Amino acid sequence: MPDGSRRLGLSLNHLEQVVCAEVEASLSEAKMVILDEIGPMQVESKRFRSLVREILAMPVPVFASIGLQDHEWMADLRNDRRYPLLELTHRNRDLVAELLVTHIRTVVT
Repeated sequence: MPDGSRRLGLSLNHLEQVVCAEVEASLSEAKMVILDEIGPMQVESKRFRSLVREILAMPVPVFASIGLQDHEWMADLRNDRRYPLLELTHRNRDLVAELLVTHIRTVVT
């Protein structure tokens, strides 16, 4: 059970009480959502997982990075065929970054 203690510079309490609250408050104005990085620490939070599902159901572009850790919720998200998935590697990261910037520019303008 998460105890709210800090891991990797982030506490679950801060994630839920500050980060999730701020994101939830701004979603109605979002033209796109970028989630960097959905990892094991974040998915320990039920509120965060619920927020991610809410974001994925929105009619706006969503760009997210998700870890490869062996976590059931993360695996379910990665395996959900409704969401295109691109594995980021050292070989393709520059190209992916360029494509992402180009796409974001078309969405924002």
